[in-house]
Amino acid sequence: MRPILYATDFSAAARPAFRAALAWASGHRSRLHLVHVVTPPVVVLEDSFLSAQSWRRLEAEGLRAAHRRLAALQTRARKA
Repeated sequence: MRPILYATDFSAAARPAFRAALAWASGHRSRLHLVHVVTPPVVVLEDSFLSAQSWRRLEAEGLRAAHRRLAALQTRARKA
């Protein structure tokens, strides 16, 4: 009954791994842990400046999006 760790980048390629992790956790009565590593936003500016406030806003938006997507996966896992 070891826990199962499912790491995702939210890509289409990760979906089969999620289904496999759900099946494995269910079949072995294991806990399923979901994880996503949030990387800093990549901003390419040639002749411009990005303020610290704009950077923080981009970063916060990325974190909120990741939380929403993880919550959706968590809901699916609980229903399985």
